[in-house]
Amino acid sequence: MLNNKAPRPLTVHPTLLAPDGQRRDAPPVIVPAQAFRIVPLAELGALVGTPFQEGSIQLVFQGQNLVLGAQLEMLDAARSVLLTERLSDARVALDTPRLEGVYRLPTGGRSTTHFQVAVANLTDRAVNVTVALDGRDRANLPGAKLALGPREARVLDMRAIEGEKLTPEGGVIITSDARGAVRANGLIWNADGYANTVLFTNPFTPRTTQLHANGIRLQLANGQPLTPYFTLHNFGDEPSRVMGKLFLTLPLDGAQTEALPTVTLPPGATATVPVGLPPGLRGRVVSAGAEFEYSTMPGTVAIAGTSESADGNHVFRVPLLDAETIPSATGSYPWRVTATENTTVYLKNATDRALSYHASLNFPGGQYALGRRMIGAHQTVAIDVRALRDAQTPDATGNVIPREATSGQFLWSVHGVELKSIVGRAEYADDALGVSSHYACYNCCGDSFGTGWITGFGILGAGLTGWYLAYERYVTCYGAWQRPQLAWVDNWWSSTNDVGAVTTTTQSGAEALGLLAGATDIFAEWSVYSCDTGASLFQASRPVFVKPTVRIQSFRFDPLTITAVIAGGGNSSRLKVFLTAQGLRQNHQLTVPLNADLFEQSGPANIQIVNPNEEAVFLGRGNNITSTEVSFDFTALPDERQTGQVTVGAEVRMADPQNEEYIIRQPNPRFSARPPAQNQQEWLTVNK
Repeated sequence: MLNNKAPRPLTVHPTLLAPDGQRRDAPPVIVPAQAFRIVPLAELGALVGTPFQEGSIQLVFQGQNLVLGAQLEMLDAARSVLLTERLSDARVALDTPRLEGVYRLPTGGRSTTHFQVAVANLTDRAVNVTVALDGRDRANLPGAKLALGPREARVLDMRAIEGEKLTPEGGVIITSDARGAVRANGLIWNADGYANTVLFTNPFTPRTTQLHANGIRLQLANGQPLTPYFTLHNFGDEPSRVMGKLFLTLPLDGAQTEALPTVTLPPGATATVPVGLPPGLRGRVVSAGAEFEYSTMPGTVAIAGTSESADGNHVFRVPLLDAETIPSATGSYPWRVTATENTTVYLKNATDRALSYHASLNFPGGQYALGRRMIGAHQTVAIDVRALRDAQTPDATGNVIPREATSGQFLWSVHGVELKSIVGRAEYADDALGVSSHYACYNCCGDSFGTGWITGFGILGAGLTGWYLAYERYVTCYGAWQRPQLAWVDNWWSSTNDVGAVTTTTQSGAEALGLLAGATDIFAEWSVYSCDTGASLFQASRPVFVKPTVRIQSFRFDPLTITAVIAGGGNSSRLKVFLTAQGLRQNHQLTVPLNADLFEQSGPANIQIVNPNEEAVFLGRGNNITSTEVSFDFTALPDERQTGQVTVGAEVRMADPQNEEYIIRQPNPRFSARPPAQNQQEWLTVNK
């Protein structure tokens, strides 16, 4: 799996290395911008019956630090076994002659459990390597002595190391006579479907005595319970006291903390701590994380975590790491959703204060913004990509994830200057096969603020309100833009309060009221962050023009009753329309086109009504609110078949202004569609 985080295609040159050091330079692979590719190793020449049916792989590319993430996935679908290995960047090599890993073999099962360790020499010179099981009797650790030639790899059966006895749990120490020359990976599996990997790390890298785990699964989607296990090993020379806590996020009760048993480990000792929860609590947990702290020097205690079903067929690896060793609190992960597979992204706050982060999700042809969100102290958030897609919830700009989208890239970053405060990973689980894997690769630096702006009405009527929203957009350290998200504004204001004023504010929006005709600006100010310069204040503005508002206040007939006459007769009525204008700053005229129509409300049909012509109104008052009257005269002509009375209603409309000197206040048109009430003069009775 090749994951390109850059906004431009990346060319990767793969080289297969046989166990004896033979090389095969495969054709280059192009990974599209901000996307990932799954490349079968068979296409690169890893074929049964050739020297490259096993071995190691090297990838060469030109790009920024950590811009390419790579992971090897080995799947046996028939046995529900999936093993993964993340490829490390040679530019941030494990500059150490010693690697350490913790393992735990599954209990029970009908078939033999295999435990193998693959060791590879990444240099062009021979190295001597020792692979040994760590235990309390460190004076008698013979181990396996290996002489690895240039680029040579070897796979060891840990049950067959001469002079060593494999215990159900323990530690493995790998040493070499060349710093940074050796990489190693451990594989544990059986035919019952159990599969797990052993991660070997540099014991001199940790900077603190705290280890963080996120995304601890407590049950499957079908409700089947899972039991988390944490295996602790003391690689140091002094006894170490290890204390752990489980941090749970609950939908209604918020956060809850459960203490784990405290363990004292002698040098070389191993202990496994199972996590038990009451059945009622287990089903309510939204997400879970854990923290461990030990009493000896940083790097002396290593912990491996899993979450397993009782039959061993479902194993979810839970990695633990020191938050101070990550490059930054940010990442770009592949995501994929199929009929049976789903991706869940876990983010854990490694601090004792609440933090915010922002995230977006790419898919072919588009992007979806989760926006800025909060995460409580020590808490873990779980982002279910399938649920996010299927909910079809619009983001801040109205975009949704198409239901047909099945893959893409998930981008996230801490929103602030705490560069090593959140640890994250993506988990891929296939419920049908009963397998899972995870991916965790950090970016070179946190996202930096790119731009910000305000949206809303550019023209606002006097006496009317309009909403304005502040947006921001961040960019990754590789130059890839996150999707626009709502900004969390600290202050809103307007430049000229006699023209318009901000009346109501929310986290990301403000309501402004138009007062008098003129020009103003709506301002917003909020904190933004840059990977290079840290925190700063950003100010955005939106020009707004306030214009007078014209309304239909009321209208009436005078008189309310007339008699229909033969053409040329009298008995006319007048429709009087009353208008108001608000926001006039000085004496001037506004031409308001009006149009009035009459219609029959009841009575015999075919009464002939003479429709009035359009007239204009002139508003030239200097007051804040002015009023004027427009009249329409008309007569009614009877139809020969008509007898009795007919009720006539009116519809009055104001046409949209062509010169944009004013705003028409809705409702427009004003329309009467009900029988007249007492003292209401919007209806006319016509007698024959």
